[in-house]
Amino acid sequence: MWIVCAVLFLGLVGALQREQVAQHAIKLHRGRGAATRHGWSWVSDNCRRLGSLLQQKNAAIKKLSVAAVAVRRDHSLSEPERDFQVHTLEVFQKELNESERSVFQAVVGLQRALQGDYRDVVNMKDSSHQRLEALREAAIKVRTGGGRGVIDEVRRRRSNKEERRSH
Repeated sequence: MWIVCAVLFLGLVGALQREQVAQHAIKLHRGRGAATRHGWSWVSDNCRRLGSLLQQKNAAIKKLSVAAVAVRRDHSLSEPERDFQVHTLEVFQKELNESERSVFQAVVGLQRALQGDYRDVVNMKDSSHQRLEALREAAIKVRTGGGRGVIDEVRRRRSNKEERRSH
């Protein structure tokens, strides 16, 4: 089963167009000061890499879905074994999606930090607290094997904290 997962993960191809992602990021980056040629190529190269990763992730998700359907149809396996394999594939899909969300949250966090007022200590402290909270949540998920109840509890606590801050 793990070999199947490894093959699926390594045989990735995908959905978002690399060039579209790269061009969009380049458009967003324009006007942020005179970028040197080296800086421009760095942005372009890294946006292409990000686009490629997104393509690979989406292809892996599709292949995992196909594999889950194939496992469900395989009547040579016992029902518990089938359920276990399908569950394993679904967990892997969720982890890929969560990793994508984490990457974009990190990018947004970096953007906020770069646009923020560095003299505003409260803002910096709040940003640090948010990053630590995200790391804590990730550690809890790893420890519990992605237990849904724990994740929901962490999200509930986070929303309660945000509500208290806004009042």
